Amino acid sequence: MADKDIKIIQEQASGAPKESVVTPTANSGLGFDASKDPVAIPAVSQPEAEAGTSTELRSWSPERVGQAIAALGNTPEMVLQYSKAGNITATAGGATTITLTGTPTIGAVASNLWTVPSTGLYGLYFRASFSALSYASGPHMFIWIKRNGSNYVASGIALPPTGQSFAMAEFVMLSLTAAQTIGFAIENSLNANQTSNSFEFTVTKIA
Repeated sequence: MADKDIKIIQEQASGAPKESVVTPTANSGLGFDASKDPVAIPAVSQPEAEAGTSTELRSWSPERVGQAIAALGNTPEMVLQYSKAGNITATAGGATTITLTGTPTIGAVASNLWTVPSTGLYGLYFRASFSALSYASGPHMFIWIKRNGSNYVASGIALPPTGQSFAMAEFVMLSLTAAQTIGFAIENSLNANQTSNSFEFTVTKIA
């Protein structure tokens, strides 16, 4: 090896180092013998980019980056859209489970419950409207979200004067798992039964 020679150590695809001796010459660049270069990194495929699960080293083009963002971005998805027309009677002095009957526009319900399809962060919106509110006394009236059969979170309202129509609505975000079920109950602490003429329930998977 001459005094001006340069020793270069390259890591091969096998992981073992390999020495290369390069002698610079006048008016020439310092290059490498392609046969001694490491194996080129393969390009990522579209399925790999969109799945986002491979741990292999890959090279990426701008197109593949865009495809991965489009496929893996947290785009909210509505997983349940349910509405119930007709009367829901909230019995005075207790909690009345809201009966979910019929087929939702999106998703499915069974046994008065919505089953969480997969673990994630969900936005739950519910609304119940009442007509001809009638009461003489009583502290409150609100809707409970029931998780796995137990009361979890509630939405209450300031009651309007008797005889007027009103609506109760709430949006909450909950971290849920696929093992859980969601139901609803109207708690009526007034001294008279109250009748709802519609109920709406939508669920959006946020992340």
